[in-house]
Amino acid sequence: MAARDANLEVVQFTNHDFAAIPEVPKIYGVSIYLHPNNRAASAQKNLYIVNNQDGLVTFRFDYNGQELKVTVSKA
Repeated sequence: MAARDANLEVVQFTNHDFAAIPEVPKIYGVSIYLHPNNRAASAQKNLYIVNNQDGLVTFRFDYNGQELKVTVSKA
């Protein structure tokens, strides 16, 4: 969600919008997955973000025990 809002290129091969997450629109459903014995399958499950901007992009994750806040900054 944060990457798309920051106009970064987002690539996902598998849609994971089947789980309802409060306050997160289904269009942003994705998983981060690693199968240690099948990395090729894992690669098809993950979300990839491409920095298509002119400068550096930083993702900051802040979790206070109840809420997760993701901030994207462009240099």
